[in-house]
Amino acid sequence: APLSSSKKKVPTEGKFGAFFADLERRSSRPSPGGEAEAEAEAERSESSEEGEFECALGVSARLGRAAREALGLRRPTAVQKAAAAALREKANALIVAPTGSGKTLAYLLPVLDSVRGATRGEGTLAIAIAPTRELCCQIAGVATRLARAFDVGVVPGAVTGGERRKSEKARLRKGLTLVAATPGRLADHLASTASFKRDNLRWLVLDEVDRLLDLGSRDQIDGLIRALDLQPTVRTVVVTATVDARLEALARAHLGRDHAVASASRTLAPDSAAQVPETLALEHCVVTLKHRLAVLSALLAAHPDRKTLLFVSSCASAEFHAKLFAARDPDRDCAALHGAMDRADRAAAYAAFCAAPRAALFATDVAARGLDFDSARVDWVLHLDAPRDVADFVHRSGRAARAR
Repeated sequence: APLSSSKKKVPTEGKFGAFFADLERRSSRPSPGGEAEAEAEAERSESSEEGEFECALGVSARLGRAAREALGLRRPTAVQKAAAAALREKANALIVAPTGSGKTLAYLLPVLDSVRGATRGEGTLAIAIAPTRELCCQIAGVATRLARAFDVGVVPGAVTGGERRKSEKARLRKGLTLVAATPGRLADHLASTASFKRDNLRWLVLDEVDRLLDLGSRDQIDGLIRALDLQPTVRTVVVTATVDARLEALARAHLGRDHAVASASRTLAPDSAAQVPETLALEHCVVTLKHRLAVLSALLAAHPDRKTLLFVSSCASAEFHAKLFAARDPDRDCAALHGAMDRADRAAAYAAFCAAPRAALFATDVAARGLDFDSARVDWVLHLDAPRDVADFVHRSGRAARAR
């Protein structure tokens, strides 16, 4: 996303002066008058945008209104349009799009529209399997916000193992229309929760399936689908940001030969792992190791009002940098987010970062997927330590594209 200008003078001398000068030039904000004109234009076009979700996605007017009221959405993204067209054409679909392009709503909107009027007594009508607790909670959270404005009878929920099994069983017994679950916890309830009613299941979604495969969950996915004993009427959707031979094999096995492919681009390129959203601006700076901390410090100091997400390679590095910059700049909220923290601490760090007006969050790859930074308004994603591969770079960088 475009970088914003700073009140502080940017250093233009020394070894990295040209880099900072170019960064400042790129980060200039539009004038107040231009912002006012843009807001006026948005207000004038609001009436013409009314109903665009319904027309573009083929969903009900009621769901379109809920999307605007609950989520503030005005126009569907390219992948949402492609997914809607694919699911109108075929029962099963493969959705391929880079992180930050709106993949979650690409399947949530048609799923929720199809279960309108459902009651909790019918049991679970849709199951979304995702690799992490954070992503499951995000899916359930977005679905809940939509459902409250759309149909209060539709009750989404997350089953991730973050609470007592007894509490999860109680919620399943009452009835969850849409269940977002991690593979392990779903397998547990399929084996041990007799009150988990799924006879009327209509949808199965495998979200971030590339990450599931990275975690070695292919056998577990196959076992879950066998345990669910899917009827021919159940629609299956596979969602991914990257495509490789493993994913193609999984799609052939569980989507069948006659399935649709929805992509944010016109063609599904072989190197789709390298695709990034159009809303993402990419910059780089080559720095020797001994200068890296100094350049980072200067960069953050030059742009004190920026909301920045910084990726590092280890839990210890995240803690070190968070404590260092918190002591150096008390006016900036600096925190760490990594896998060694318990769930409550991770949730608190994430919530504080989203709410803070100016903040820096030092995170490991636990923040690369699943966390919704729409409310955080992330300006920069900085890769302080290089990701392991191109796919990780795409997922990390998409945190800024998502917020735009």
